Amino acid sequence: MVQRDRELLPEIEGLRALAVISVLLYHAEFGISGGYIGVDVFFVVSGFLITRLLVRERVATGRISLRTFYARRARRLLPAATLVLVAVVAASYLLLNPLRAHDTAVDASWAAVFAANIHFARVGTDYLASSAAPSLLQHWWSLAIEEQFYLVWPGVLALAWWAWRRVHAAALVACAVVLVGSFAVGWWLVDDNPVWAYFAPWARAWELALGGLCTLIWSRRDRIFGRAALGWVGMAAMGFSAVVFDRSTMFPGVAALLPVLGAAAVIVSIGAVGSPGRLLSLKPLQWVGGRSYGLYLWHWPLLVLVEERWGRTAGWRGGALVLSVVLAAVTYVLVEQPVRHLPALLRSASRSLALGVSMVLLTVAVAWWSAATTSDVELHTGYVAPTVAPTVPVPVSVSVSAGTQPAGVGSTTSTTTPPDPLVVLQQKVANELEPLIRESAAQDLVPDNITPAISDQHTNSPRVWGDGCLVGFFDDTSPVCEYGDLSSPITVALYGDSHVDQWFDAAEATALRNHWKLLVLSKSKCAILDIDVLYDGTRPYPQCTRWRAAAQQRVLAPDVQVVLITQWRQHYHVLDKGAERPVYDREWRAALVETVSTLQAAGKRVMLLGDTPFTHFAPDECIADHARSLTHCNLARPTHVVEREIQLEREVAAEVGVEYYDTNVWFCADDVCPVVVGNMAVYLDSHHINRTYGLFLTPYMELLIQHLLVAP
Repeated sequence: MVQRDRELLPEIEGLRALAVISVLLYHAEFGISGGYIGVDVFFVVSGFLITRLLVRERVATGRISLRTFYARRARRLLPAATLVLVAVVAASYLLLNPLRAHDTAVDASWAAVFAANIHFARVGTDYLASSAAPSLLQHWWSLAIEEQFYLVWPGVLALAWWAWRRVHAAALVACAVVLVGSFAVGWWLVDDNPVWAYFAPWARAWELALGGLCTLIWSRRDRIFGRAALGWVGMAAMGFSAVVFDRSTMFPGVAALLPVLGAAAVIVSIGAVGSPGRLLSLKPLQWVGGRSYGLYLWHWPLLVLVEERWGRTAGWRGGALVLSVVLAAVTYVLVEQPVRHLPALLRSASRSLALGVSMVLLTVAVAWWSAATTSDVELHTGYVAPTVAPTVPVPVSVSVSAGTQPAGVGSTTSTTTPPDPLVVLQQKVANELEPLIRESAAQDLVPDNITPAISDQHTNSPRVWGDGCLVGFFDDTSPVCEYGDLSSPITVALYGDSHVDQWFDAAEATALRNHWKLLVLSKSKCAILDIDVLYDGTRPYPQCTRWRAAAQQRVLAPDVQVVLITQWRQHYHVLDKGAERPVYDREWRAALVETVSTLQAAGKRVMLLGDTPFTHFAPDECIADHARSLTHCNLARPTHVVEREIQLEREVAAEVGVEYYDTNVWFCADDVCPVVVGNMAVYLDSHHINRTYGLFLTPYMELLIQHLLVAP
């Protein structure tokens, strides 16, 4: 039996080598578009080895020792993991700006307690956080799933053996139940909530359970006909998946069957004459396989660090991979092997467990310290910017009867005739806002009184998001989101994707001051036009289609008089003959004409609000990095404003006979758009403005809505 184990190890090490090589090449973008399937191969191998270990112990002793099992896992996994986590936290603290260092420390805390996958799933389902830069510890999600498997699986098998004394039969049933149940959950989630399908242990457990099944048929594998050929088919399946799959593949789900079954086929082929065993046993693969754990730990943070500090050229990416190989080799010799085989730890499970707890606590302590010291970024440039408040326009009194529309639309009568609000708006922009923007664009020092504080800018989102009114990716029903004077006969609707919510705080303040009701209808990454957009890659987005139908009915209701529309046109793609492509201009134009015409036919006053500039980078990080060279962060309007979209929407508005307003005049002057105006940071992230600047724009928004209500 011992001899068999020795014969087994080379093939398994070779399989690990292929898995980690595919992951490294994928992450470094060296031509392996589906290399992420290497993680799934790891899952199968882990399920096979751990189940085999537990079954053998049960057969030999009649029991399993959880203390011994967890002690072995602690010695094997935690020393290298602790080293890498502490090193990554330290490197981010020294090399990156405080904002990134803080996020890395938070991620490390989750990784240290074996819950990185849950953390990243929560981040992935949050619209704002999901647009942030990748975490240095993003790859830890798969390690967390394996660690959660190690924590739960011995108990599952122990329970099965308590219920049924037949060791192999009970384990077989346990594996089969987990395999079928988990695969069904994952299959459902890949459509309903693909983020959780990717990160959740209950959606991935079937892959580890399949590895467990390989253990249970191991002693009878010689009875499998054509086992050697089956191994080569498995190799081909894994290779095909690694080369053909890409980011658009709906994964895991059914697609994961190909590499997972391929890995299982290779495992059961071990020992057969003519199987891939000789290839997998080659010395270079043995060397890589033995250090695969360290390679996986080190490679991703190095790639991210190199990109953020020096760029993402092929040379730098290749250098990062070479360095990860060096660090993995050093870690293997100086950390993994010595701790794993330390006699004092081998003799005492209690010592091993104590060491494991100590390493977890050490990582949490280091991460907490880094998070605490980077939680409040202050630059102290000595410059204090003047606080500027725009003048407030005179409210417009508009009276309507129930079921009627504002002046110029139905029977609404204006009791006060103000000066033309649009003319007043243009004057305010020219006399107040443009000079302020122009002056701010020339300022190189970050104001000490910047608001919101640099550390808070990424959370300074529209209040309506905190109220749950931005419908998430995987929901299809808007809650009742009405603000302002709820008894008012005048209702203004914000209608669109997350970009229309940028105007919420200004619109709400306007509604309260003028005694109007404000209705919010918005959904993440969902166009209000009749176009079947995609969620991610080639994934259909049925939640968007269902939400849009219901939202349109609500905005067409008689109580709504004014509709303000903003959408992130650049973000939308459709499926065309199985391939992803952007929405063509002609498609977008036709759908926009149809939607606006429908609203107009129902008596609505419609305004298309041009979208804001896109920074293409994290503005808060740029501010933190350029305390005395803030102009480096300024945006050039020709680069950061999509003029083609502005022209398209202007033409649609003119064709249908509705209003269009280019909001970029609120952000740019002389073709320069600063990220700080006065003492105010402007942007929430790379494509939304923040709440602070949104509130600052209240008088300008008020004039726009007044114009819609009183203009003939």
